[in-house]
Amino acid sequence: MVDWRLYYVTDPDLAGGRDKVAHTVEQAVLGGAGVIQFRDKQATNDEFRAGVAACQQAIASAVAKGAAGAELFINDRVAIAAEFNTHLHIGQDDGSPEAARKAIGNRLLGISVSSLAELAEVVRAGLADVVGLSPVYGTPTKTDTASPLGLAGVRELLAAKPKDLVAVAIGGINAATAGGVIATGVDGICVVSALATAPDPRAAAAELINLWSNR
Repeated sequence: MVDWRLYYVTDPDLAGGRDKVAHTVEQAVLGGAGVIQFRDKQATNDEFRAGVAACQQAIASAVAKGAAGAELFINDRVAIAAEFNTHLHIGQDDGSPEAARKAIGNRLLGISVSSLAELAEVVRAGLADVVGLSPVYGTPTKTDTASPLGLAGVRELLAAKPKDLVAVAIGGINAATAGGVIATGVDGICVVSALATAPDPRAAAAELINLWSNR
């Protein structure tokens, strides 16, 4: 069973450089993050592979130190996800879901959705295991997104999806906004800067996980 409650999406710039990403991942997992997505839009394929391997090692290191562990998703790069036998997350413009599913087999496939129409198409195709509702709020970490959904938009999408389709929310979520997003009924919250820029990513992750106790 995947613990979707806290889903950390990496960002090398916010973390202080590619060499800092793995440390933040380890600390996030130690703090309770159950899902990690490795995202590095500007990396060459070799840099990306090195980053994935470092994340795998960081998760293993966290487990060795007592963490429950975390599932690793790769952002966009289908061939590398297949090569590393990881889960995969794609956006609406990141290629065919059919090709992605064929490449990764029975690993988990996440797809971003920003509207009822996009959600309906994902549901019709029946290929996704998890949908990323995006963006909840405006965010500087990803500027090519649709208009913010707001909490009402998140609730609307949740009401339209099948009960067995996991839904996580992303976009502008931090310690101040996470409680409201959790209250909508999502399975998880995805964060970027809330952990990448935190002085203590482990403590920041633990704080976000603790918000679920009030759900």
